[in-house]
Amino acid sequence: MARPLKFKSVEELSAKIKEYFAWAEEKNRPLTIERLACFLESDRQTILNYEDKDEFFGTIKAAKQIIYASKAEMLNTREGNTAGIIFDLCNNGDGYTNKHNEDNKGTTIIINDKSKEVIND
Repeated sequence: MARPLKFKSVEELSAKIKEYFAWAEEKNRPLTIERLACFLESDRQTILNYEDKDEFFGTIKAAKQIIYASKAEMLNTREGNTAGIIFDLCNNGDGYTNKHNEDNKGTTIIINDKSKEVIND
């Protein structure tokens, strides 16, 4: 049997999320899903689970977008720990990845005094 929802309506949840954003701005605290969860007296996974419910999807999605936009702004203005922000976005952000471009075609170029050889590994 599923536990009853902590927030009975979108309006109630939305009001609490706005209250969190105001609190964070007043305290000059970075926006995070984890802090939002604490503010809502919940946990991160519960907040993310609300996104799976049709009636709460838009509210949670909008809150996450505001949080991710805040982190992106922090990167662009070089506020905070850049590596930490990138890690958080790559591991928690929807669609953010840290791409590594590596050319692993197996071609090695060996140069010696007498000639140039290309060896395929």
